[in-house]
Amino acid sequence: MKRAFILLAAMSMLLVGCQKNTDTPKPGEEPELTLTSTENVTVPEDGGEITITYQLTNPIAEEELSINISTPEWVSLKENNETSIVLTVEPNDGSELRESSVFVSYADVTSFTVYLSQEGGSIKRTATDLTGFYYGEDYEEGVDNFYIHLSDKGFDADGSALADGFFYRLDIYTEVMNYSRDNADEIVVPVGTYTLEDSFTAGTFSQEYSSYWVNGPDAIPVIDHTIIDAGTITVTENSIRAELVIAGETHIVTYEGSLVVDDGRQPEFLSTLTEDYIMDLSNHGMDLEGYDDYFGCGAYNYVAFFYPNTEDGAGDYVSLDMVSTGPTLDDTLVGTYTIVDHNPNGPLQATMGFLENGYMTGCWYFSSPDGYDYGDTAPFAQGTFTVTENGEELTFTFDITDDIGNKITGTWTGIPEIYTYDDFSAPKASPARNFVEVTKNQTTKRVK
Repeated sequence: MKRAFILLAAMSMLLVGCQKNTDTPKPGEEPELTLTSTENVTVPEDGGEITITYQLTNPIAEEELSINISTPEWVSLKENNETSIVLTVEPNDGSELRESSVFVSYADVTSFTVYLSQEGGSIKRTATDLTGFYYGEDYEEGVDNFYIHLSDKGFDADGSALADGFFYRLDIYTEVMNYSRDNADEIVVPVGTYTLEDSFTAGTFSQEYSSYWVNGPDAIPVIDHTIIDAGTITVTENSIRAELVIAGETHIVTYEGSLVVDDGRQPEFLSTLTEDYIMDLSNHGMDLEGYDDYFGCGAYNYVAFFYPNTEDGAGDYVSLDMVSTGPTLDDTLVGTYTIVDHNPNGPLQATMGFLENGYMTGCWYFSSPDGYDYGDTAPFAQGTFTVTENGEELTFTFDITDDIGNKITGTWTGIPEIYTYDDFSAPKASPARNFVEVTKNQTTKRVK
């Protein structure tokens, strides 16, 4: 703090209450002004009132204190009593420390200076948009999951973050709310306080799926997705306040308004089939993707993706997430695979079909009328498929039941195109891959 500079600048400071008596004190009776409170005052970030106390001896008739404030834009005089000065300090909306000085003099013969410093450090933002999804117990049994974004700009109709906006993604876990599927307006973020930790328990929000970013004018992040190091989220009936530590800075984000979010829970029944179905896999290729012992069960993990060899990609599709008979790529695929309702824990098992964040994961049948749009979809809920081999050719024979009870059957014979984990630019999503759009020979992987 350069006090000399502050004192030199005092000539341009705000002058408050400056009346001078021309009487000269008698020798030995000069006025004396003494500061009786602290010389250095630390002001809280939120501002408030600051009291300076002093003692004046040998006052001169009609003479008044001269009070000069170096930063009148954020420090102002509220009152001046016989023994104290009360100042009003505005909140510091910036992130940097700021300083001021108060020079108090009397009769040009006695004075003192008080120095103010006010902490910043908090980035304060007001969100005007709340966009989010309620996933119920889809991700963690025994707790509900709310996946929300606080922003000043929000998202377009396709779900893309808009330009020139800030975005806070918060992955919140609450007690089970049992919201009805029939009244979407009832689904609101529950009142409560949530702290950051990756326990995925009620009263927390996760670091793994929470982040912060800022979009530039072209809707491309100028501050990329950044993890949240610590924080607390407080939800009332019509507001959210998040105090978050991000890259060493404190962010205070406030929102007032509706807390209604969309219902993102997977449907009670995923299949759209209305009767038993025989798949036509007679003119199909198959990609076989290898992911080593992904599930840690001592058997090699594959994703098999069957697609029609039609010009426009129209036809039946099948995706399988399966573990083979042994731990290496060279072990045989021959055998009968059983659909299991959790991750495979041994050879010759395959993961049932389910939705993860709205995307198909595990073993599925789906059709496409044009190679892009979906037709019918059906998860493999129970049943088996059998793999046999004849030279280089493999034959897959399906005897499957979907989640409604429809039988799904069919046979494929051919030579697969084999890829290993190293062939892919994106790693396998947990717990399995997600097929985003139906295009020939293509799968896209996405996590929550």
